[in-house]
Order: sequence, then structure tokens, then C-alpha cells
Amino acid sequence: MGRLIVAFRPQPPHDERTAHVLHWSAWRRRHKAHARACHRAHNAAIRPPPHGQTGTTTPSRIYN
Repeated sequence: MGRLIVAFRPQPPHDERTAHVLHWSAWRRRHKAHARACHRAHNAAIRPPPHGQTGTTTPSRIYN
């Protein structure tokens, strides 16, 4: 986030620098989102469901 703020600070025109910072920021956000999704999918595959849950979306008989 700091690099993004620096990119918009008043300073002499540096179109290439601004473009680079914005490109880097967008790439980083995409990379983090992808990594987060992969991490969650990996954890879901290796961890059993929490106690009392079967992993199905059918409601329990308690609530019927």
C-alpha cells in the first residue's frame, strides 16, 4: 500500500515510474489473492471438518 501512495505523491512527472508502481501493485494483489485461495483449498483438503460437522450442506435434524 505504501508504494501505491508514493506513486501518487506530487512529484516531477515520472510516467514510467508511476506505471511500474501501479503494475506492481496490481500484480501483487492478484498474486496474494491466488495464494490465499490455494492455501485455503489445500487446508480444506487436508483438514477434517470441525467436530460435529459432516462436510455436507444438509441441515442437521435438530433444526427440522
